[in-house]
Amino acid sequence: MARLLLAALMLRDPETALHGRRVARVALRIELVLSERMRPLPFPLDRVSLRTGAVLHDIGKVGIDLEILQKPDTLTEAERAAIRRHPRLGYEMCAPYEELRAVLEIIRHHHERWDGAGYPDRLTGHAIPLPARVVSVADAFDALTSERPYRAAQSAARARRIVEGEAGAQLDPDVIEAFLAVPVLEWEALRCLPDG
Repeated sequence: MARLLLAALMLRDPETALHGRRVARVALRIELVLSERMRPLPFPLDRVSLRTGAVLHDIGKVGIDLEILQKPDTLTEAERAAIRRHPRLGYEMCAPYEELRAVLEIIRHHHERWDGAGYPDRLTGHAIPLPARVVSVADAFDALTSERPYRAAQSAARARRIVEGEAGAQLDPDVIEAFLAVPVLEWEALRCLPDG
């Protein structure tokens, strides 16, 4: 089912599909650091599920008008509200499929914020599932280092500093610490890999 959903997303919005693949690479690298630091406790999600959840985290965007997703100008409040629906839409789309149950929390909660100002459920801190917190950091990094209709891509070094500045506000400080443990040159190298 995950492959079918990704294929549908690739047909409708290739950039969002490729973004999911890049987010998965970053999330898996962060997970390696976290798993090492959490021993003897295992990471609460296997790597296959983390990868699948990261790849599909924005699947709900198939229910959002493409004109809104690709708009180069500032979004209106109504357009921002439409975008904020995508985690819930993705969750509802994937919930009926048993093989996707393990990734539902990533899809639903990747836009929650550590400080509680996120969406859709306004969760705070450790109430946000750890895999969703990992994907949030990976998502923020990839968004910053990717070209957008409304701004140029940031370098990995600059994006890393911006992400670091969100520790304790938007993002989990412990996940940020794991992210920062990876040398910036490694993040640059990951960014250069093909999106396949």
